[in-house]
Amino acid sequence: MAIILAPPPLPDVVQPVAPSPGYIWTPGYWAGGPNGYYWIDGAWLVPPAVGLLWPPGWWGWSDGYYRWHEGYWGPQVGFYGGIDYGFGYFGVGYVGGHWRSRDFYYNRAVTNVNITHVRNAYVIGPEL
Repeated sequence: MAIILAPPPLPDVVQPVAPSPGYIWTPGYWAGGPNGYYWIDGAWLVPPAVGLLWPPGWWGWSDGYYRWHEGYWGPQVGFYGGIDYGFGYFGVGYVGGHWRSRDFYYNRAVTNVNITHVRNAYVIGPEL
């Protein structure tokens, strides 16, 4: 299925609170179907292994149509279409947190965590 119309603008969403330590936010996205685009909500997920992050999927123009580039678990978050999903995903890389040994530390400036349950958190403004 070739899609020639750009996906709609990203909706304003509110990130729910992280359910517990170790979860990483995976942003929502526009999926393409036979009747056009439809929104898939973001979700908190547990990575399949310590040290992995989520480079989100993105739509890119190629050979006369929009092509979906899937998100995946990997050791770093690099370029993913230059899309500002918010919550630490500002276009290139990831500033929502980082791994320190076997623990994930959350940047509270861009990630919604309840610090009474998630103690491994810090505050550094987003790098835009």
